[in-house]
Amino acid sequence: MNQKSIEHITLYSLVLVGTLVVGVLARQFVLSKGVDDFSSSVAFFATVIVLMAIYASLQITFNQLLLPQHRNLSIPFHSFSNDEKSQ
Repeated sequence: MNQKSIEHITLYSLVLVGTLVVGVLARQFVLSKGVDDFSSSVAFFATVIVLMAIYASLQITFNQLLLPQHRNLSIPFHSFSNDEKSQ
């Protein structure tokens, strides 16, 4: 496997584990309030779905809006550093 795919697997695993931990905490909180088991499971899945949707929207926002701007700003500096190395 190349380095990029390992980084993606690690990132998505950390996001998934973090989301599941928050979902379990939400389920435990709902159970501590005296709600039945079905409702606490619904709270778990709702929390996981909402957190994954937030992550996906942030990822899309970063890739489509911020990353092109960052590339536009970093191109002059990248070409300048290549000119320095060639001399």
